[in-house]
Amino acid sequence: MGDGNNDGGTNTILIVIVILAVVGFGVWWITTNNAKPSGADINITLPTSN
Repeated sequence: MGDGNNDGGTNTILIVIVILAVVGFGVWWITTNNAKPSGADINITLPTSN
């Protein structure tokens, strides 16, 4: 009976690691998809001095 007490802590740590991995992948996916231009082009022309 005493050996079963550590399983809960191990499972909790594994669940936290899996959740962090899924959230991290989701953040990476969203940032890479939103980094693409949305079709609005902004051209800035700076004056040049001679």
